Amino acid sequence: MKVFQGFMKSVPLCLILMLLLNSCSGRKDKNQFYFPADFDPVKSTCFVWSDEYFEIIPNLIGIISAKDKVTVFYDENETDTTSIQKIIKNYEGNIGSINLIKVKNKPKSNWIRDFGPIFLINEAGKKKVVDFGYFGKQLGFNKEIAGIINIPVIQSSINSSGGARETNGKGTLILCETHELDVNKTKTKTEIEKEYKEKLAIKNIIWMKRGLPQDDSRLNGPLYEQIYPNGVNGHVDQFCRFADARTITFLNLLA
Repeated sequence: MKVFQGFMKSVPLCLILMLLLNSCSGRKDKNQFYFPADFDPVKSTCFVWSDEYFEIIPNLIGIISAKDKVTVFYDENETDTTSIQKIIKNYEGNIGSINLIKVKNKPKSNWIRDFGPIFLINEAGKKKVVDFGYFGKQLGFNKEIAGIINIPVIQSSINSSGGARETNGKGTLILCETHELDVNKTKTKTEIEKEYKEKLAIKNIIWMKRGLPQDDSRLNGPLYEQIYPNGVNGHVDQFCRFADARTITFLNLLA
């Protein structure tokens, strides 16, 4: 594996580091499952329905559905979807591109990126769902989704959030040590790493020591300006992401 190369100084808010990884070699076995990257093509963008949070979710549904497919999971107690469709139409949502799916185990949280199903895929077109714990709880949502689309579930013994993981789709994962040890207090770093490698078919893990001090929670603070005392303590997607399979982008906090 070659070390990070060069800086692209023309980018004002981030440092672009080139990472050449052994794991970037092509996948030869079409039946081998792997954890795809966020920048890989998707068939649909998923949301858990809410008209709260300053209109963020219906607004995003409207924007994305104009060009792409959207899947919206709603609570089974919401027997009439007319009101949901009306709100989406108010945000110029394309109802023809939106699939509404009723679920029994709708979580109180609406941020599906963090607690939602993790899909493993292979070149043969098959899928599996990995079900992590979410801050010490098994929500039941991921198993229900897997049941709806009839694919197998792999249960994990650790807690994990989508915002705390970054993958290049080629076997490398980026994690923050402070967050992983905080949400898995009974596990060692070695045990956590072993679980990720086994469940997500990961070969390499890049460990960041900690996240941003601005990693805020609305439940507490701020202490000063945008500095909060109680955030999620290291969601890596706030400052470090894969731009492609060989490029890591960092937020430049000194800019």
